[in-house]
Amino acid sequence: GVVSEPAITYCREDVDATQRLYEKLIREYDRHPIPLQASQAYSPASIAKGYYAGMRIRPPLELQPDFPREQLGIAMSAFFGGRTEARIVRVPHLPVVYCDLMSAYTTGNSLMDLWRFVIAERVELRGATREIRRLVERIDLEGCLDPATWPNFPVLVQIKPRGDVLPVRGRYHKEGWNIGSNHLTGNEPLWFALPDVIASKLLTGRTPEIVRAVKLVQVGVQPGLKPIKLRGEVEIDPRKDDFFRAVVERRHELPDKRSDLGQFLKTLANAGAYGIFAEVICTELSGRKTERVSVCDWTGECYELDERNPERPGRYFFAPLAATITAGTRLLLAICERLVTDAGGNHAMMDTDSAGIVSAEHGGLVPCPGGPYRDEEGRECVRALSWTQVDEIRERMRALNPYRGEAGAKSILELEKENFDPDTGERRQLYCYAISSKRYCLYNLSERGEPELRSATEPDRHAEEEARAPVIRKRSDHGLGYLINPLEPDSADRDWILQGWEWIVRTALGLSAPEPEWFDKPALMRYAVTTPGLLRCFDHCNAGKPRRRQVRPFNFFMVAQEKQLARDKAGELHISPITGQCALIAPYESDPKRWEMLEWTNRYQPGSSYRITPDPGKLGTADNLLAGRTLRDVFTAYRDSPEPKSLGPDGKPGHDQTVGLLARRHVRPVSITPIGKEMKQLEEQLAGIRQTAAERGNTYRRSG
Repeated sequence: GVVSEPAITYCREDVDATQRLYEKLIREYDRHPIPLQASQAYSPASIAKGYYAGMRIRPPLELQPDFPREQLGIAMSAFFGGRTEARIVRVPHLPVVYCDLMSAYTTGNSLMDLWRFVIAERVELRGATREIRRLVERIDLEGCLDPATWPNFPVLVQIKPRGDVLPVRGRYHKEGWNIGSNHLTGNEPLWFALPDVIASKLLTGRTPEIVRAVKLVQVGVQPGLKPIKLRGEVEIDPRKDDFFRAVVERRHELPDKRSDLGQFLKTLANAGAYGIFAEVICTELSGRKTERVSVCDWTGECYELDERNPERPGRYFFAPLAATITAGTRLLLAICERLVTDAGGNHAMMDTDSAGIVSAEHGGLVPCPGGPYRDEEGRECVRALSWTQVDEIRERMRALNPYRGEAGAKSILELEKENFDPDTGERRQLYCYAISSKRYCLYNLSERGEPELRSATEPDRHAEEEARAPVIRKRSDHGLGYLINPLEPDSADRDWILQGWEWIVRTALGLSAPEPEWFDKPALMRYAVTTPGLLRCFDHCNAGKPRRRQVRPFNFFMVAQEKQLARDKAGELHISPITGQCALIAPYESDPKRWEMLEWTNRYQPGSSYRITPDPGKLGTADNLLAGRTLRDVFTAYRDSPEPKSLGPDGKPGHDQTVGLLARRHVRPVSITPIGKEMKQLEEQLAGIRQTAAERGNTYRRSG
């Protein structure tokens, strides 16, 4: 590029800012007595693993290189992510109380006393079929609310599903794999973590048919464990303290839980309590290279395959622990669901560790298609619990609080701040508009009955930041956060998404819904070339170009998507000239006015050159002009997102027009397919960079 005075000034200021930031970061990093180079601290999980290493906790598979691989296979088949669902969709004016499980994963870990397995010299899976059959036969809601029962839950159970409510991973929709809490029936026995099996009994009243059970057993304690001070301030002795419990307790003892230490302890608790035990690292091999890998599936059988993208376990990976941890949190949500339904209520949504319980201050009926009640006008309704009833449910779940001190003085089912007026601190009615899993918005109504949606802030700001920040009600940006800000492309601010939610909610409430000024701008993603595999995607784009015009490592670029079908001003239908896969890429441009003038290349079509337009009326004016997907298209599709893993009031899988109370589906497996990491490069998939099955994730099918 051209060397100019402004460019030189920019570079000097960039170096200066980087240096000052580095100095502050390294001072903070030096507070942490962990054997990890700062350059290797890629994420909070890296820090958590660093503290484990600092306490001289050795990974399970390092201590037990002979751990049976077939047991890892059955444990991984029992591993599922968090429970996410919309149970009441597209119902306006749905009153809710928004609750959250306090430090969900650490709470579940503490209840099940999982720290004993982290510090164990060995962990063994021992047969316990008769014992677990008796436990499941006898357990009820009261037993689940007794903390003394939970240490018995680290167990893997093989059952013959007969309509049991279980996490079921399947292709509910053409878009790919999803997990639904559904009725499962099948002839082949499958493995689940015991908390999921108990949750099924709570929700159905039936005892699942247990074929086999193996429980996790601690054998000894690792020698050489030593205390460590978290951030140089909070001492933890792994031989005496339950790390999961202690971190939460220490944070709640602080005068300001949002202080630097408080924020760190919260982050450490989350990072160290779950993800590192489920970490799988995928390696993208160059060219057509493959690697021979050993696969152990849900049957316990092992076989070998050649893979282009081999997956390896992370350092602290241990599938039996990972499966137990997430199942424990799902059991807590199942307990919440059971308490709500026993009171005659419903939940509007659940999201990993939170629930929107249908509730109004004084209770009452709320019109909702598919609801089990009828109001005076004969409309189908759900019952809103009163705030007092929700508080009673929360009080019952207080029994499961495993903590001491201030942390142990409240229910683990907490009222979130969105339930309170941001100015007065008084309880205020909250409303939920849910579309599908992880797509929901919480809002208040003004005196005129209009939704009050505020711009977003980051959670847990420091007090001085919060004082300057606009007040918020919660919204989900899932599936939208990858988009470039159409107003200020270089800004990380996502408050512009609020305007899109405002359009969705006001339309749903039958109010005037002004369209955002950016609605017809292209929907673009900014991405950096951060891996060799991603750089290879641009080999054909770079071919024959001078170096200054090539996409190079760590360069930013933009990704656009086209509409396959679009109509011009005359109403004539234009079919895309691109018949195969399409991901349009172009060098990064920060000026939105220039986006239509850029030359775009389809990465799946070497040597191609296109321009995009958000205006279908211009189609046909040039051979290489494509209709780009706009933000209007994105938000319209977002508004119409289906929830196919549940049934609508019409008895059909949830679709883009489904309204009302959803029900669980009855699932019967046609086939069972072992798959790899599910969340692989999610943003790249959303943007269309990764479209082939191999790029989206591994499938481990045996040949022959």
